[in-house]
Amino acid sequence: MQVVTMAGKEVRSLRFELPELVGKTKTVYQKSVPSKMTIWTWVGIGAAGALGIGATITRIMATRSANELSDMRFVGTPVSSEVQDQQSKTDHLALTTDILAGAAIVTLGAMLVWTFARPDSPLQFDSEPQAKRSCVRPIVRLGTVGFVGEF
Repeated sequence: MQVVTMAGKEVRSLRFELPELVGKTKTVYQKSVPSKMTIWTWVGIGAAGALGIGATITRIMATRSANELSDMRFVGTPVSSEVQDQQSKTDHLALTTDILAGAAIVTLGAMLVWTFARPDSPLQFDSEPQAKRSCVRPIVRLGTVGFVGEF
């Protein structure tokens, strides 16, 4: 080991002798790591989205039904069948909203846990590079329609 002390703007030339590397070199290629997002992840997201949309629609319907019920006028102890029907409709729509919203939350939660809580697959290495496969796929974006490819 050699210690060199230098001051301020002092310039020195240093010479290092490095030992020659002996041995074989080997290039190792890492195989691509598969994504945790599988087809079942997308099915779960779609199902949770559909349930959420259903909950939103039934919530809108329940709110309208509740507004119609509040507009109805009735006097006296015996409630008319029309008011009872409207109350029943409102209650059923509200219950359906709660069930659909709960199912959407449970579906999304279960899908996230099953997707991201599973262990990563071990890294795999290969001594040969993987040949790229040619592919062409359609692309649709705002203001753009076309094809993208790798060759």
